[in-house]
Amino acid sequence: MTAAINPTPGAWLYFVTVGPGDTRFTGSYTEHQKNVAEFNRNHRGASAG
Repeated sequence: MTAAINPTPGAWLYFVTVGPGDTRFTGSYTEHQKNVAEFNRNHRGASAG
């Protein structure tokens, strides 16, 4: 809740939660795509059961 009221300064346009406690913010679409790819790798392995 505090982060929503007092966000870290920056030009954040994109975000993705890569893993528990690891949310990544970026202003770059290219960097966001890298983070999304990591999210997909992490969840592909977790749901393979």
